[in-house]
Amino acid sequence: MNEGKTVGTTSGVADAETSHDENIATEAKEIRVDLTEAEYTERFKVAEYYIKRKMVEAVQVTETGLEAGDYASLDVEYDEATGQFMITTWVMREENGQRIAAVEDKRVVLPGEWIVTNPLQQPGDRANNYPVPNDTFIKRYETTDQPGHYRVKGKARIIKNPTGQKIVTTAPWGGDQTGDENCYICAMCEDETLETISPTNRYILSANDFATYEVVPEAAETPEKENEKFGEALIGKAIDAAKPDSKAEFGEDK
Repeated sequence: MNEGKTVGTTSGVADAETSHDENIATEAKEIRVDLTEAEYTERFKVAEYYIKRKMVEAVQVTETGLEAGDYASLDVEYDEATGQFMITTWVMREENGQRIAAVEDKRVVLPGEWIVTNPLQQPGDRANNYPVPNDTFIKRYETTDQPGHYRVKGKARIIKNPTGQKIVTTAPWGGDQTGDENCYICAMCEDETLETISPTNRYILSANDFATYEVVPEAAETPEKENEKFGEALIGKAIDAAKPDSKAEFGEDK
């Protein structure tokens, strides 16, 4: 890993001057959010659908490869404290006018899983690598005519971070995931009908991750507009609740 070093040779792009442990220690400055709460469910209900259009690179992890250090370039290293191989996921963020690589999360990587790498958004960016369980990879990714490159099959509803502040949440794969004030929040659709939103498979997307997504053709609103629509929906509920004989409940998760 290259903590504390400049990323590539591009000026203005640097790793955050912090280790993962130090990064988690700063959570007091972040708002902890629960993406499974009714408030976010309501937001996702009025959000548009997105699909990741850009291809990703992926490699399946083997025990031999882990032992040989074959995935070191993908930010995988052996953790002496836990006796496990860990992968650090980095995201690019803008802080104080500088583009930096910051730790999003750190988790165990196991043989049989896949390490997925998103395309770089700018020259000199640090790669964004993350593990995906084999059954999930088979369900959500499809092969292309380019070896080692895949397309995402699943669709998601995505909204802009509504807090305007840095956030931290418990990721569906376990552990904390962090996002800055410019991040997005994603809820996967559970089937191709797009009618069912996963109640638990919800997580943070960095602004760079979001740039790899495109709105589904029949959808036209942006995540920013969805926040406005949600505010209007809440106002409408409040008005209905104030009417005589109204049984509407403000904030009810329908």
